Amino acid sequence: MAPKTNEYRISFGNQSAFVWVWLRKNWMGKRNRQRFMIYTGIICLLMLFGMAPSYGQLSTGLGNYLIWFAILMLLVFAISAAVMAGVMVFILGPLLIFAWQSVSYLFGPASKRRQSVALSASGLTKHVGETSSHLEWNQIFDLVETPGTLLLFTNPNCAMIVPKYAFTSPE
Repeated sequence: MAPKTNEYRISFGNQSAFVWVWLRKNWMGKRNRQRFMIYTGIICLLMLFGMAPSYGQLSTGLGNYLIWFAILMLLVFAISAAVMAGVMVFILGPLLIFAWQSVSYLFGPASKRRQSVALSASGLTKHVGETSSHLEWNQIFDLVETPGTLLLFTNPNCAMIVPKYAFTSPE
């Protein structure tokens, strides 16, 4: 007979553990760095297009001063855009993710259902209420242990949360 966990329910602490691990793994990850660069470019372009009509109002007799002014404005736009993009990607994004996960936990059905996991040589089977799903061992992307949970990541953004108290023995 395959080892099986006791029945459990996902607690808010278990859900929060997933969010914190996800943030630790992805906060400065490749996708967020790409988002940062894209957002910086978009914001900078929006600022440039907003400023473009002002250049036509400047006197053309200013010569080299106009070029230096344009270079200075470009630098100001780039720095401002980088700051705004950084706030969006590295501060607001994680806060929204945490808020979304909190709301889905509080109002979603997953936390209210009894769950269990059965281990076998081929993988593990998760039972939620009357339904079950099987996961092969090679489908597990990563395993992260927190003080209260085991997180079995099936991709970088999705994990099966199993509280440690569900296991009858440490093995």
